[in-house]
Amino acid sequence: MATWKKNGEINNPTPIASGSNFGNDVDINDIGNIVIFGDPLWESAPGNVPGRIYTFRYAKLNTFTQKWFAYGTPIPGDTNGDEFGYSVAISATGGTIVGSALNAGSNAYIKAYRWNGSTWIQRGSTIERPISFFNIAGNSVDCSSCGCYIAFARSNFFSNIGFLEVWMWNSTDWIYTGRIFGRE
Repeated sequence: MATWKKNGEINNPTPIASGSNFGNDVDINDIGNIVIFGDPLWESAPGNVPGRIYTFRYAKLNTFTQKWFAYGTPIPGDTNGDEFGYSVAISATGGTIVGSALNAGSNAYIKAYRWNGSTWIQRGSTIERPISFFNIAGNSVDCSSCGCYIAFARSNFFSNIGFLEVWMWNSTDWIYTGRIFGRE
């Protein structure tokens, strides 16, 4: 019978403040060497809570030493209260990551990033969706194995109707492809 073996520890080089929600959502690429963590309650300064996402890569340093390293710098949300990193996703290769922010004023937003060999670069425009007291967007996000499609949930607590939006990368920007409605 096979057993699970601990594969190192992630020592985050960036201090985590009390009240942080580091690890609120996580994802891992297909071969298990790149992970993404969301921290929607990360504070950039006292009282300023934009949220943030982190990525780490597992590397074998030599025959005896393997370790998780920060993979690029953490990516913060745009403004106070955004809750960026509420939901996160990573492509199969780990070359594309996606993060959502639930509370950017009257909008929620989803951003995708592509690894360029040394840092994460935003891929295309920010996808913004209106929110209100009963309507939320981005509470769950995912991307396809190639990182060419993004799907995210939108919910209406008042009507109990939610739906999923799907966006496709057309080599220059994200294109809306449609939505799938759900009912109670």
